[in-house]
Amino acid sequence: MTPTLKIFGLLLVGVALLGAPAAIWPAYLDSPIGLLLAAPYFLLLILSGLGLPGLLQHNGACGWGWCGPSTLGYVVMVVASLASLYGLAALIARIRAR
Repeated sequence: MTPTLKIFGLLLVGVALLGAPAAIWPAYLDSPIGLLLAAPYFLLLILSGLGLPGLLQHNGACGWGWCGPSTLGYVVMVVASLASLYGLAALIARIRAR
């Protein structure tokens, strides 16, 4: 297993551990950690605002509330999150190799 994949696995475990308390204590998401965990959703809002259709339910027209992600939105969130974590892992592995 390459160092990048090891670091990637550690980052995935770290994100899971950061989000785990939210299952028991929903107010945990009101902390700054909640903003970090909501970053992929904010990416969807930005992309939808830039004109990429189909990422939000009802094309973003949900009245005063925030629209939930569509199926395509969930796919984009997961792919973007995994890609950014893998990029971070590759960067860390490259720095550690020096």
